[in-house]
Amino acid sequence: MNLFKTFAVDEKKVTKGVWHVIEPASSFAVAESEIGDRSAVLVGSMDNPAYREAIERRSKPLMMRHGAKMDAEMRDRLTMEAIAEVVILDWKNWDLQGDGVHVPYSHAVAVDILTNLKWIRLRERLLAIMGDVEAYRVDQEEAVAKNS
Repeated sequence: MNLFKTFAVDEKKVTKGVWHVIEPASSFAVAESEIGDRSAVLVGSMDNPAYREAIERRSKPLMMRHGAKMDAEMRDRLTMEAIAEVVILDWKNWDLQGDGVHVPYSHAVAVDILTNLKWIRLRERLLAIMGDVEAYRVDQEEAVAKNS
């Protein structure tokens, strides 16, 4: 078994992200130059050490205030804020109002999307994209080019 090909991840992709086009029924990795006018999101990996650091940085004050009694809602909010900070890195062509106006990426809008019930289906799609471990493998350039 070639362990490198099977398990090695591209550290740059883990931290700098991979572009994914978001379509109604699917999402797939693409090169940035291939996005065109489609909606796309730049997603890093939750394996990024900065993600764990963001979770720790946010949880310490809450743990001091609430002790071990941090409820599920607080944990979810903390997790989504960390994801918005270091995992969802950018997006292109996002029309969030249905009016044709593209909303630029911002941490605040990303947190709203990840925590607002109105966006639960988009949140689910984003979390699925984050779980696409294949996108972060070292040998994915060819697969990305084929999907474009």
